[in-house]
Amino acid sequence: MLAAGAASAVRTGPWPKEKAWAWYDAHPWIRGVNFVPSDCVNFVDQWQEHGFEQRFATAERELALAAETGFNTVRLFLQFEVWLYEREGFLARFDRYLGACEKHGIRAIVVLFNDCAPSKENFFLKRMGDQSKVYKELGIRARSPHTGGKDVGYNILDMPKHAAKLYEMAEEIMRLHAHDSSRSGGRWIPTSRLRRTSSGRSGAGRSTWRRTWPPRGRTS
Repeated sequence: MLAAGAASAVRTGPWPKEKAWAWYDAHPWIRGVNFVPSDCVNFVDQWQEHGFEQRFATAERELALAAETGFNTVRLFLQFEVWLYEREGFLARFDRYLGACEKHGIRAIVVLFNDCAPSKENFFLKRMGDQSKVYKELGIRARSPHTGGKDVGYNILDMPKHAAKLYEMAEEIMRLHAHDSSRSGGRWIPTSRLRRTSSGRSGAGRSTWRRTWPPRGRTS
């Protein structure tokens, strides 16, 4: 776990157990779900400019329903390729999501790295646009990375050129939203910096990622 408010601080290592429990005891019990609007094909659909207003309207309704049901937290999975190709728009849309969550009394757990990955043969950099058409053009179908494939999962962090950019994305988001967890009732709670180091066949041998964030010489 990596607190968003620590983005500009000198790295000091994990919190002592007592400090972690003090933080936890000062907050209500976390009741949450993984959140993707019901009309999104994937995370690209959730964050890209194409069709965003329609998807965001769905998100607003479903966040209201989540709050009404009793949830106070949602987990948001960020999509690296949307940041890569639509950087400024992505950051603005992410901020709107945090605002929508706040409006309904919901805080976000933000996933910066997601290791639920397909095998290398099934991996591809996501493309922008109508996702149903993208999948059709590629001759594949949308499916969970937990299924199919016999090899170790393949991820953006297995691509050195893009891995550096992914770290850049994470640092930018942490820097821009450092205040969101430090203020009282902030819009997000400590960030899920890496979701799973192993997920079935994916992620084997990735435990070193936990020890390499941030890259040497950077702060966390």
